Amino acid sequence: MKIIHISDLHLDTPFQGMSHTSKSIHRALIQAPYQAFESCVNYAITNQIDVMLITGDIYNSQRQTIQAQRFFNQQLERLLQEEIQVVFCHGNHDFIREGYSQLHYPEGIHLLKDESVSKVQLTTRNEETLTVYGFSYCHQALTERMIDQFPVNQDNRSNVIGLLHGALQTSHPQQNRYAPFTLQDLKDKQYSYFALGHIHKPQILSEFPLIQYAGTPQGRHRNEVGAHGCYLIELVEGSVIKNEFIPLAEIIWENCEIECPVDASANDLVELIRAQLNQYEQRAIEESVSFILTVHLLQSQRLNADLWQQIQQGELFEVITTRMKGDQFVLVNQFELANLRNFNVFEFDQALKDQFTEVEQAMSEVSNRKEVLDDFLAHPIVRRYFNQEELLELSEDYINHAKELIVQSVGIDR
Repeated sequence: MKIIHISDLHLDTPFQGMSHTSKSIHRALIQAPYQAFESCVNYAITNQIDVMLITGDIYNSQRQTIQAQRFFNQQLERLLQEEIQVVFCHGNHDFIREGYSQLHYPEGIHLLKDESVSKVQLTTRNEETLTVYGFSYCHQALTERMIDQFPVNQDNRSNVIGLLHGALQTSHPQQNRYAPFTLQDLKDKQYSYFALGHIHKPQILSEFPLIQYAGTPQGRHRNEVGAHGCYLIELVEGSVIKNEFIPLAEIIWENCEIECPVDASANDLVELIRAQLNQYEQRAIEESVSFILTVHLLQSQRLNADLWQQIQQGELFEVITTRMKGDQFVLVNQFELANLRNFNVFEFDQALKDQFTEVEQAMSEVSNRKEVLDDFLAHPIVRRYFNQEELLELSEDYINHAKELIVQSVGIDR
């Protein structure tokens, strides 16, 4: 039995943080999640997949546009025409609102619609049987340990899969907002495969039994770097005989590191950056993908203060422009000035060093940032575009920028 596991499509992502780019690139970003899922459906049809599993967050919010709903249903219809069955659930982003009128899906499309674990039993066109357990979110957060509702598999030769949109349990109860579980919890169920959603980085938590996050098929911001796609799994009598990652993203976010030479001039730096961009441009042509880069300028304390300040003010963007090659592009989204992490600062004033360290540690505490952001996140306009995790990532960026500016300005005895 051949199965595709895809997750976290996030159709309707507005990419608000990229609205400063050209209209064509912003439009390409908005279309990228749609193209990734369509590519997944194309792959499923071409390779005669039996079942597609989608583990939540199909849409970016609980209020979907007509366009996104129509697109998703068109892709489901394509799969059904090829006798490919689909089992899916909703996650914390696209949770099923109370009173919301759900679409009625035809036979062969199975929505696990309840906020309690339910079962789907299906038979493929090759007369193979599969049992899938899972649930949907009906609220934005789900602190209950839903894993406790999954039954233990009593027959290790049967094909049994768990669909779970959630996160590993932590030692901080306030952080366990998304159907928390432990890895041992999943293993104890003795399923053929646990298909996980919610975490956007594709990652294998266990090879036997196979437990993994498919990740998102299209990275949405600078922290979602590298290849994104789906997994192809083959089952025979309850055992996984194949697990293959299938790349789908047409736009790839990456980190590019460039070491600053001692006393480098602005022209020296520009030439180093352009040389790196030439390499990405070649990759874009060869791989038929586009790149959005965060350029990390390492050892930036080597730069003179004026050049450092000019980079902070964005002047490099005036000479480093987007590279376009047909449908592909290479775009620098951000320049990061990075000092050596073991760089000794405030050595000239111990009291000031102690105060800086104390503030740095306090601001690095996730719980402190959550407390500050809760009221801001409560505003309906903010909540429409960001969830708590995304705001925490942004706040971490701001803190790092502030730290670098303080260190460069007053942390070094010149």
